[in-house]
Amino acid sequence: MPSEGPISAGRYRVDPGPYAAVGYTVDMPDGWVAQNGGQTLTKHPDEPGEVGINPYVVKDIFADACGPNDVLTVGPTANDLVTALGQQKRSETSDPTAVTLGGYPATRLRLTIPDGLDPSTCDPPIGLQVWHSAPAENYMVVIDGGTLTVTVADVNDSRFVLTSQSGSGSTPDDVAEMEAIVASVRIQP
Repeated sequence: MPSEGPISAGRYRVDPGPYAAVGYTVDMPDGWVAQNGGQTLTKHPDEPGEVGINPYVVKDIFADACGPNDVLTVGPTANDLVTALGQQKRSETSDPTAVTLGGYPATRLRLTIPDGLDPSTCDPPIGLQVWHSAPAENYMVVIDGGTLTVTVADVNDSRFVLTSQSGSGSTPDDVAEMEAIVASVRIQP
């Protein structure tokens, strides 16, 4: 996977590292861009219609997605992360759904900003902070009007976390393309 810039259509390998607990391959169409050292795969970056995909290594989450940076340590399994996200204050979390990710049983849930919560009142005022991923030094934030989908699977002794996010201006075609990219993931532990 390129670390920065346009991505040509094709199959790419992502090696395990600070962003992904396990290696995987992904099929990319034209029109996407790599950012953040290759962690972020995005289309229409920094535009209202942006869609994006990120792997994460998650050790803890923020106790309150809109508040101070107090954290909850998350156990090592996919279920531990799903349970913790369901308990996170001030994020709207869907019921978990059983899916397959890269050939492994997985769980998917969606996070949104609850009706009536103004993300500009959050600390910081950029949206809901779900987690901070060290050592990658990246935050997972639910943007105003957006939907964050978290898909998580246990792979051997590791937890594989893949997120996809769309904004209020994302087109149905771009969301479908993003979902097809996620469906193309094949885990290579």
